[in-house]
Amino acid sequence: MERINAFSIAIGSANHGLTERTLEARKNEARRTALAFMPSLRLLLPSVEERLVADGGNLWLSFDLVSSQQMNLALEGASAEGTLVETIRLLREELVRLREEAGEFVIRVGRLTALANSLPQLDSDNRRAALETLSDTDRATWEMMHRRPGRLVSIPFTNDTLSSQLPLFNRYVPESGTRSISAKISAIHANGYELNSIREIAAGAEGNRAMLPTSITMDRPRQVDESVRQARFLLHVAEEAGIRVSLRTRVVLQQFDLAPAYLEFHGIEASTELEKALALLTRQRGP
Repeated sequence: MERINAFSIAIGSANHGLTERTLEARKNEARRTALAFMPSLRLLLPSVEERLVADGGNLWLSFDLVSSQQMNLALEGASAEGTLVETIRLLREELVRLREEAGEFVIRVGRLTALANSLPQLDSDNRRAALETLSDTDRATWEMMHRRPGRLVSIPFTNDTLSSQLPLFNRYVPESGTRSISAKISAIHANGYELNSIREIAAGAEGNRAMLPTSITMDRPRQVDESVRQARFLLHVAEEAGIRVSLRTRVVLQQFDLAPAYLEFHGIEASTELEKALALLTRQRGP
């Protein structure tokens, strides 16, 4: 079986041993990188073999192109020398095609960076439409941009190295309006509030918005005026009393897939139950 080395991806230092789990995770990341650069590589997997290579102080996952059964059948009947020459020629043609495809990755990154920068200015429907219409090739690149933001990714081929600086952009995009929800506060941490049993009271004017999960974190506002500070105290009252409260929030979405990431706190609605809980707490802590 004939083979030629196609490209390699660094997965760590050759001088530091990797655990089996870490090694497998690095190999999987290298495979995802290769597929993001060269989506058609997925169709060639039966003709691709991997090797671990230590070189230049690094550990590399090296990818070789090998002759396939179809290629061997097509050359059946030729002399051994003719078969070898033709097989190498076909493998090199495939490598040239992969190298050209990898060169388009940089163009895709530029185009998708422009898309990412435009998302905050779009309404929910147009955001979702923009992501839903991404091709499989663009989606693989979009995923990699969010998985490794700000990183320089490189693939050394035999004669040159293709590199792309992935953009460092905000991982989140907020919805344009606020939502009114009903929820219980199950826990309070230094950075936020754990909400559960969430119910949406009013969907608001915007139509096709992300569906909230039953549990999510609400961010704790840090620089606040006195009114918000008082409202924040009521969250502690509701958590201690275990009562359901009505909240005004803004949903912050993950830019990658527009799924809810967390909520911003914008206010709490007064209620008889909350007033009773506050009065009881005040009496219990009184002199």
